[in-house]
Amino acid sequence: MRIEHIAIRVNDLEVMKDFYSKYFNMKCGNKYKNPKKKFASYFLSFDN
Repeated sequence: MRIEHIAIRVNDLEVMKDFYSKYFNMKCGNKYKNPKKKFASYFLSFDN
């Protein structure tokens, strides 16, 4: 089985990005922003 992606809504995007990067050794892409919808996100991934 392979999971392609999971979305998690959080209150503090930057804190959670740092948490997953540090404790799960995930790689972080550039921040995506959609000001019209007041939405921002990061794509985080594992090496393999």
